[in-house]
Amino acid sequence: MAVQLAALLLPGAILCTFLPVMKVCGAPHIRCAAGRPALLRARAAARMEERIPPSLPEGEKFRKGLLSGGGFWRQTARLLQIAVPMPEGASFKRDVQIELRNGEISLRVAGASIAQGPLQHSVRAELSEWYVEEELAGAPAGTRYFVVDLVKASPHVDWSSPLGGGGGEEARLVIGGVGEAQKKATAQQLATYQALRKLPATSLADVYARPISPPAENATLCYFIGKVAGDHFVDGAAALSAQEVLVKQHARLLLPYVFDGLEDEAIDLWLAPGNSEVRVAQNEITLSRWALLPKPAKLPGVAMCGFEPETHAPGEVPFVARRDASGAPLTGPFQANIQPPGRLSEFLDPPPTV
Repeated sequence: MAVQLAALLLPGAILCTFLPVMKVCGAPHIRCAAGRPALLRARAAARMEERIPPSLPEGEKFRKGLLSGGGFWRQTARLLQIAVPMPEGASFKRDVQIELRNGEISLRVAGASIAQGPLQHSVRAELSEWYVEEELAGAPAGTRYFVVDLVKASPHVDWSSPLGGGGGEEARLVIGGVGEAQKKATAQQLATYQALRKLPATSLADVYARPISPPAENATLCYFIGKVAGDHFVDGAAALSAQEVLVKQHARLLLPYVFDGLEDEAIDLWLAPGNSEVRVAQNEITLSRWALLPKPAKLPGVAMCGFEPETHAPGEVPFVARRDASGAPLTGPFQANIQPPGRLSEFLDPPPTV
């Protein structure tokens, strides 16, 4: 008789199919069906993903995950939320114990330990709060949740887990996202860019983008996306590392026919010295491929870097630079004929007459 077993596994666990038990030297022996573990692990992972509720509004680009006791965690730029289902008949006063002190959290619900130990990053304990929610947005209906809203001490830091006491995760920021998150971050970083421009030691860099696997006819095109700035401790590469999500999402919005639908990993970013568009157009400059700073490096904070997005008027032709796979110009330098936009029609062929 086959043994029936249903289990929800943690990430990385191996699920075996339980077949009829056979006697081997008097002990039960359980066989795994050949070729099945990988498939079953994938199915288990898919079931786990189904249990994780949607991201919080404006938190689509941030990580989230599961907790013991059927709980989960999710986040936005300024908030990390922990949610735990309340057992039937459980009382907030009687069955919930929570303490937030000195960078550590202790959370127990109905006798079960949910989170114990140092938080991965600092929080503003005096601004954080917890409460019982009868209908939690994105969670299964009909279930009460005990919710802890932790206010991040450093906004835009993307936590990989509620716990961990640091864990070297300082090198991941999420500035930007989709919808309102992108709009707010763009306005915020543009204001910072404009403020940094007034400082004498500010570093500037121009940003270009192209798909990792572009169509053959456009393989050499690098599209101008905007400019990044950093204070005197932050170079262009670091400023771009902190604002990668913002810049790549702006590329999708600015040039949807080129970048829409591409994941972040499929968009290649390139750097040139600040305000060097004319020299780039004249093939005087080789673009430098940007790479995310290594993990031990600490990225600049939001106030230490800024972004000025490129914009296009209706019908405006985007500025592109033709470069090979290493960022070098395809031909030698030349003197460009620079004209104001108002004279563009003088250099275009007239439309055909009917």
